[in-house]
Amino acid sequence: MNKIIDSITELLNDVDYFSEIASAVDLRKYVFDEIDSFIYPVGVNYLSINKSYVNDYQQAYSVLFIKWLYSENEWNLDEESIAEERWAELLKTIWIPRHHKNVNIKQYSPLEFINEVAAWLDHNEFPKAQIELFKTQHSLASLIEVIDLYACHHCFGETEKVFFICEFGCGYD
Repeated sequence: MNKIIDSITELLNDVDYFSEIASAVDLRKYVFDEIDSFIYPVGVNYLSINKSYVNDYQQAYSVLFIKWLYSENEWNLDEESIAEERWAELLKTIWIPRHHKNVNIKQYSPLEFINEVAAWLDHNEFPKAQIELFKTQHSLASLIEVIDLYACHHCFGETEKVFFICEFGCGYD
């Protein structure tokens, strides 16, 4: 577990490096699994990629962060025209700081994670079979909380097959 904490702490403490890795991400090269479920005031936003796509925690977090950023802002991949150097500068000065204000990296219990996410998904009338599958797939996850927002959590972790980020809780949207 300390490898995840150390790796993500190092990444977030070196915004130049984080922006360099993130600016090189071409989202068209990846396949993501996604859950985006929000019924006021509770939401779950989950993204995962197969471990075969990335080399380490830092690259995984960077790819998932860029995918989350594109989804959150409803940016169109087909309209990319910004130079990588300019994109790195925008990530460094605007997007990374804006979305990593309340960094509070700590271990997060897989049991607490699956129970909370399952409760929020159930509240949002997510299919019960998919909730049970989620719980099974993540019961042995290694994960950390990266950002602690009021009544909302932003976690990063891994299962045997995937890396994932997940935001969940009240006031998510």
